[in-house]
Amino acid sequence: MHYYNEGWGFGLVWTLLNFLFWAAIIGLAVWAVLRLTRSGPSPHYPVGPAPQTPHRESPREILDRRFASGEIDAAAYEDMRARIEGGPRAASAPAGPAEPPPGDDDQTKQL
Repeated sequence: MHYYNEGWGFGLVWTLLNFLFWAAIIGLAVWAVLRLTRSGPSPHYPVGPAPQTPHRESPREILDRRFASGEIDAAAYEDMRARIEGGPRAASAPAGPAEPPPGDDDQTKQL
């Protein structure tokens, strides 16, 4: 008796294609179930606390740091601190123009 499909022929190819097809279907189903039921954070979002912007020092903190490191002396520190806080300036020059000494008015008029 003679059989139509003897040997390996297309039977092996169809068997392998059938196996790959069902492996892909089962793999896709497992992936979908895991994706939908996973309780952890999604890998598309960053993990951990949100990044914070770096702390920007205030003028007073910069002044304190410079005084602590020895960049400025106590007199300069007190003067700059008074300027920052808006208080009276210590040992600063007068803000307005200098007045001529008395008695010099007569000499300037003669010229």
